[in-house]
Amino acid sequence: MPRKTGIILAYDRSTFTDEEEELLYSLSPYVDLVKVGLEAMTEAGDDGYSIADHVSAFSVEMKKRSMWDCKFHDIGNTVEKAILNITGSRPSIKMLTVHAAMSDKALRAAAKACAEANVLLLAVTVLTDIDQEQCFRLFQRTPAHAVLDLVTKATEAGVRGIVCSPKEIELIRDGFGSEVTLVVPGIRPLWAPNDDQKRVMTPSDAAKAGADYVVIGRPILQPPVGMTSVEAARRIYEELGTAHKTGTVVAKIV
Repeated sequence: MPRKTGIILAYDRSTFTDEEEELLYSLSPYVDLVKVGLEAMTEAGDDGYSIADHVSAFSVEMKKRSMWDCKFHDIGNTVEKAILNITGSRPSIKMLTVHAAMSDKALRAAAKACAEANVLLLAVTVLTDIDQEQCFRLFQRTPAHAVLDLVTKATEAGVRGIVCSPKEIELIRDGFGSEVTLVVPGIRPLWAPNDDQKRVMTPSDAAKAGADYVVIGRPILQPPVGMTSVEAARRIYEELGTAHKTGTVVAKIV
């Protein structure tokens, strides 16, 4: 039976005020996980704890878990210890990211650490702000070929979660089936600007292609004039629901 694609709210901010706390709580009916990125991890609140820690802890009050978008890219020993440090004191973490371009040894070490922590490791392939020209300069391949190479490399190292642009969802599904969980940024509803994203897709098209989760930040947290964040989240949630009913959706929600 088809399963509905989940929404990961990208909370990439340097503040977590009372108003932002209220906003996050109001969005909870439509959001499955809350993602914190490097900006939130590197800014401390008045009590010395990072904004990421505050948001991650608050997600528990929302009865949600969090995705820590660390994007580690280092040698195996360093990455393994960093993952164990982060996950050991933060039981709310459900997902954590590293770069798929790390060495095979580093990917295996990261997969081992995440397995010990019961956290889904996500390997980031080609970032969604990289267009085809830039991809050729970086990887000497098209985005599609570069992504497939990185997914093959990651899965052979034991990684079972992949971050990819929506343009590569079907390619990965064709090659790897349901073996991997696909977490997909670069999602833009028709009513939202693309911002700095290059390889984008609407929520419903990403769901039909086979995304397990879509990662959405600015379209919800900075909606168009005349639309509230709650209205934006609800519209995306309903769009995914329509895709679930009318399309061939192979994604899941937890």
